[in-house]
Amino acid sequence: MRKNFKGGTTPPIVDVSLEGGKRLVKLSAVNTPIVDVIRSVAEEAQINYFIFSEIKGNVTANLSNVSFNSFLTMIFQGTPYTYRFEKGIYIIGERSLEGLRDHQIVRLESRSIDSVQSFIPVEMRKGVEIKEFKELNSFLLTGSSPQIAEVVAFLKTIDRPVPMITIEVIIIDIRKNRGISTGISAGTSDSVKTGGNVLPGLNYTFGSKSINAFLGRLGSNNIINLGKVPQNFYVKLSALEQNNNVDIRQTPKLTTLNGHVANLSIGNTRYYSSTTQNVLESLSTQTVVTQQFTPVEANLAIDIKPVVSGDEQVTLNIDVKISDFTDTPPTGPPPTSNSKFRSIIRVRNQDMVVLGGLERTEKDESASGTPILSRIPILKWLFSNRKKGTIKTVSIIFIRPTIQY
Repeated sequence: MRKNFKGGTTPPIVDVSLEGGKRLVKLSAVNTPIVDVIRSVAEEAQINYFIFSEIKGNVTANLSNVSFNSFLTMIFQGTPYTYRFEKGIYIIGERSLEGLRDHQIVRLESRSIDSVQSFIPVEMRKGVEIKEFKELNSFLLTGSSPQIAEVVAFLKTIDRPVPMITIEVIIIDIRKNRGISTGISAGTSDSVKTGGNVLPGLNYTFGSKSINAFLGRLGSNNIINLGKVPQNFYVKLSALEQNNNVDIRQTPKLTTLNGHVANLSIGNTRYYSSTTQNVLESLSTQTVVTQQFTPVEANLAIDIKPVVSGDEQVTLNIDVKISDFTDTPPTGPPPTSNSKFRSIIRVRNQDMVVLGGLERTEKDESASGTPILSRIPILKWLFSNRKKGTIKTVSIIFIRPTIQY
């Protein structure tokens, strides 16, 4: 039915129907004062109301079959006014009034309050005071009831279980070492005895008694007389080849939340010393020597960031860094070799991923001998010692993610 209001420039058209025991409002208004619209609808629907403060502003609306609560919520959207239903009466006025403010505690079930508050839209937070209640993983909301209800509905929408991913990492290092040592060395020593290995590799030491006995046999025909060697003289022959294959297996397990990085670092630390000498000049000159030990690390570091999609597939951002010590010098920092790679892969839940081909090769050659003679072909085998070594390391990494809720 149509009701006319003296204060309204354009009277609203209001009709109220009863369906299922609920009063539904039908409204049509064009640039009509808000207070006139509220009075018209409340009187037509026979609803008790009380207006605390002056309500300013006009409204243009065309609503059909809405409840009185929904009507008030839409009318007051974006205005400094609100309402509260208490003891059968709708109390209407400014949001800042003490009687119209409400409070509510909202507890999150699946999310942490630390990561949720920043997601609440700025417009939705206007007029609502939000405080964290960390002990209960809850928010304390203070403000008007309609705005609090809007924030509560938003929090329930984003309060979903966050997937947790368990990442099983299997690391296999296959190391192959090969070394060759050949040469003849001689010298004097008080504690050397005849003996050593002949098979499978030659590493034999001849003492003075064995050498003199051999020289005696050569001079038994009185044609060649080489004399004798001193009592503490020795000769060492070496021709040895070594091959080692070592498999190192590690199976750590990492667990992280969806979208967060899981870190794994395995390695060792070595220290090298550096000495600093300072001279202090005073009545008596003093020298202060300071020795400092500096650490150097060689690690296998893996960073994995899993992201779970809606079809239960996992996208893995993998970052691998490998460093090894290549030598142990007597002084100074030990040298290291470094290799790294990054990869982004997508796998199904509980599928195994193989990352192979991380191969590192180290070669070492050293020789010592008599000057000039150690460089002449054939003679160099009698007047020098030579060592050759090769270390080949192949790393294979298996990764399997498992989604848990």
